[in-house]
Amino acid sequence: MTGIKLLACAFLAGCLALACGGSGKEDPLATELGSTEGRLTLGGNGPNQAVTDLNGLNVAQTMNVAFFAVYTKTVQAMTKDPQVTSNLRITGNYSGYAIADGGGVTDTTGGTTQSFSFKLTLFDYSDDGALFFGGALECTGLIVWTGSQGAAKNVFIKDTIVMAGNYKAIADYDHYILPTDSNGNLVSLFDTPGLNQIPNRDGEITFTSNGKTVKVYPYVPKPGGGL
Repeated sequence: MTGIKLLACAFLAGCLALACGGSGKEDPLATELGSTEGRLTLGGNGPNQAVTDLNGLNVAQTMNVAFFAVYTKTVQAMTKDPQVTSNLRITGNYSGYAIADGGGVTDTTGGTTQSFSFKLTLFDYSDDGALFFGGALECTGLIVWTGSQGAAKNVFIKDTIVMAGNYKAIADYDHYILPTDSNGNLVSLFDTPGLNQIPNRDGEITFTSNGKTVKVYPYVPKPGGGL
């Protein structure tokens, strides 16, 4: 099966959960990642801009593109060989790699819908040298098939990413959806105000960057009003 759609992206990267130690919440490059939770050592020579209230939504959109691309890349590999559910290696176009482990592919409707659940662990993963990632991310979602064309649906991620390069931050995600249209294409946060209608999803991202905490609410009203 082929043809899982995604937006063309300026860069591709991954998402991750980390085991923090020492000053990890202050400096992602100083974070101590366990041997099973990936690695982040690259990106220190980049601009490493802080995430702020002013640029937080732009960073969230950038990460949506990155996360969806990594998810899709992994699902494409799993679809080719549904028996592979552990130690599936995904290579970054610029540097590093990711290892996918977990439930793999589950056929839920006799061939028209497949569900996916896996842990994605990243080691200095980058597709273009703009952002680098390390850590581990929990991913779930569906692929709905029409003939040989697959459309990504209900793609959720959780846990924590660590990034360096264009931006330097730690970002915590909780049941966070990657928005797709009816054809399975990723949709921009700036084009989807209706996503705040998604039930039971906070859509909150908590960035820790330059010693400060910034919360972004792409899909639902911020507590107290606003977005």
